[in-house]
Amino acid sequence: MDGIVQDFSSTSEFCQLVDLSPSGARIALNDNLPIEGKVCVIELLFVLHTKPIAVHGEVKWKRPAFGHYYYGIDLETDELIETLIISELKLRRKQEIIDKKQQV
Repeated sequence: MDGIVQDFSSTSEFCQLVDLSPSGARIALNDNLPIEGKVCVIELLFVLHTKPIAVHGEVKWKRPAFGHYYYGIDLETDELIETLIISELKLRRKQEIIDKKQQV
């Protein structure tokens, strides 16, 4: 990895998790992170269904849109974390279906 490593460890920001797969994520932030020409590694902490998940990832791209900045993150995962993400996504979707049926 070429570039300058930028340390954002001293700050925490809430973001919107727009899209997630076992190996990558797309997030939205109000802030414009100065990532150009740098290697930027961030930590994402989130709960999809019931279990907290913490994963590091490298910011690969940034795009401004709709008053936010969208970032593509290449997650640094292992098989255990990937399995947990898949399992939690499935459980979350099941719960969404149950909740929708109860609303009708």
